[in-house]
Amino acid sequence: MIKSFQLLTILLLSLTLTGCANVSGSLSDMLGLEPTITPTPVRYPLDARLVSAAASDNITSYRVNLIAEFDGLKQQEIVTGSLESLIEIDRDDATRHYYTKINGPPPLVGGITEVFQTDSRIFLKEPDKATWQMWSVADQAETPPANFPRWENLLLLPESVLTPPQPQTLNEQSVEHYTFTAADLDRPDIVVQKTQGDVWLSVPDKIVRQYAISTTLKYITPPAKAYLFDQGQLQLRYTVSEVNQPLTITPPDVEAIFAGTPFAALPRLPDATINAIFPGLIEYSSAQSPISATIFYRDELLTQDWEETNADIFNEKANMSFSKADDRLSVVIIPRENGGPTQIGLSLPDAP
Repeated sequence: MIKSFQLLTILLLSLTLTGCANVSGSLSDMLGLEPTITPTPVRYPLDARLVSAAASDNITSYRVNLIAEFDGLKQQEIVTGSLESLIEIDRDDATRHYYTKINGPPPLVGGITEVFQTDSRIFLKEPDKATWQMWSVADQAETPPANFPRWENLLLLPESVLTPPQPQTLNEQSVEHYTFTAADLDRPDIVVQKTQGDVWLSVPDKIVRQYAISTTLKYITPPAKAYLFDQGQLQLRYTVSEVNQPLTITPPDVEAIFAGTPFAALPRLPDATINAIFPGLIEYSSAQSPISATIFYRDELLTQDWEETNADIFNEKANMSFSKADDRLSVVIIPRENGGPTQIGLSLPDAP
């Protein structure tokens, strides 16, 4: 009897457990509940482009203003300062203007750097330099000289954001306004901390028309040609204006630059065209033959009391040296290949 009771108990317990398993497996169905699934957050891609990269978008002219204030460390030294940058582009006239002003103590390199470009010339004025440099070029790309800062590299643009963009109108242009935080900036070269950013993209071409950011960050790799600090706080505002509007970009006058150099007091062939002006160096071209140019400089410099100290003249090429008091002068004359103009270079190695 006891054994029968034990067997019955075991059988009932087995059936109860099986029933519970079936009930638990279908409990969500019995109660009408769906399984809990964490949804993937919706992100909104920007696909943003800078106006400088939009040469094929029927944009013929524009102006870019960038203003920044920063406070941080650079090479373990405290840096505090501000930056002003201006870019003006007129593609129809093939004229470009780049301007940068940095205010701040060392280790910052303060002062004004300015560049004008035409289809055939570059004009450069460096910080603490009183005069312009100029040289001739051909087939220029729409970029400033290699050593000129690229401040647009300071812009931190997210690939996508969590907050949907808001349609707005900016300077009569339809734009989408995106906001972003540090969580939206996943960059291997930067550690981004507290950040609030805004970017306005034109519709439908996604060109950045306005941008603002306040951020605390640390560069693992400083931005190329935009090195202000290693870590610190940055407030920056970037604005694009005058798109496809008339711009007046006036490069410096070559003859005015020449008049401010010591070469203005030296002989110059009547038809000489200035090809380059650097501190202590000037280059001309002339239709005069190399022999005529050599005779001209030997005779004219003699009348100005320059003494010829060396002359190496061979096969229409001339390399001559002159002295006058404490000044030294070198004159190099070479023929241009294929019957082109004669090239003339004057060097004053002791000139300021």
